[in-house]
Amino acid sequence: MHQTPEKLRELLALSLDQSLDPKQEYLLNAALQSSKKLREEKAELLRLRSALAAWKPTPATDDFLYRVKQGIKNSQREALVFYLFPRIAVATILIAIGIATLSAYFSDKLPDKVALGIENLEPDDAYGFISSTE
Repeated sequence: MHQTPEKLRELLALSLDQSLDPKQEYLLNAALQSSKKLREEKAELLRLRSALAAWKPTPATDDFLYRVKQGIKNSQREALVFYLFPRIAVATILIAIGIATLSAYFSDKLPDKVALGIENLEPDDAYGFISSTE
């Protein structure tokens, strides 16, 4: 009976966790004898299994948890600054331009005609000026 490579890999993984029935064990042993690739996969699985069994996670210390919490708080503050900065900068620039314009308009040094951009406008040019703005 011929088994697909996927089915044989499933049997191999299953054999590491539990005992197989005699038919499955016979199929797996026959496949292991005939396939170098399957033998290499079994060796790799056994190596990974022993490495995982020997692995001990490092316990989290209070200092580590504190640093993670601080990092999260700092990143939230930075995100808020980056979110608000462009809006505040634009508002500040617009206010500065408004103050400068009002200051120039109400100062005695700047005549009204200059502020309106019509200082060189002659009465004969008024009709052309008015019709070009419509």
